[in-house]
Amino acid sequence: MRLLINLVRPKYFIPVHGNYGNLHKHARIAMETGAVEHAIVIEDGDVLELDKKDVRKVDKITTGRVLIDSGSFNDV
Repeated sequence: MRLLINLVRPKYFIPVHGNYGNLHKHARIAMETGAVEHAIVIEDGDVLELDKKDVRKVDKITTGRVLIDSGSFNDV
């Protein structure tokens, strides 16, 4: 992961895979490389606002899961 971050050198880093603890660890590692200006950990439903100068959490929307029975074609 460190090699990839150093090769890509992203301005913003948003980890998206793993549990919450892993996301924080990935963000910390990204910042330790010195190649990333901003690392931000988000959760399902977090709304981000990005512009040329910054990235920030601005809101949170309600999210959930929809489970569909593979044998049913009824509305969920």
